[in-house]
Amino acid sequence: MGETNSAIICYNHDLDELKKMVNEHSSNRLCLIDGKGMEDVLINNIINNELKDVDDSDTNLAEGNSFIIFHNVDGKTINDVIKNIRLKGEACIFATTTETNLNWTLKELLSELIQEHKRFGH
Repeated sequence: MGETNSAIICYNHDLDELKKMVNEHSSNRLCLIDGKGMEDVLINNIINNELKDVDDSDTNLAEGNSFIIFHNVDGKTINDVIKNIRLKGEACIFATTTETNLNWTLKELLSELIQEHKRFGH
């Protein structure tokens, strides 16, 4: 698999706010993606803008959570984003992509993150 661009997928989170935050704290060029409607699309396809199965329905799998998923993003940017969201008092579940979850649908990844979040008592 070739190296893809840096990207951040947000789900049930204000994309405009995230854009402003990233622009303030990162000199790297990042692709910011709102995952809404992409629940049945593979993470790798979302990141590479290979979108065939986008759904415009009001489906929301967040169970009241917001998510930010980092792909190929440098550690400083990840830390800055997490710190700034926490300083605002916003609840958010953070994750990074892995070789394994790149081949999952967004729905599968959100489900796993929700289960982990519950399991670790957050």
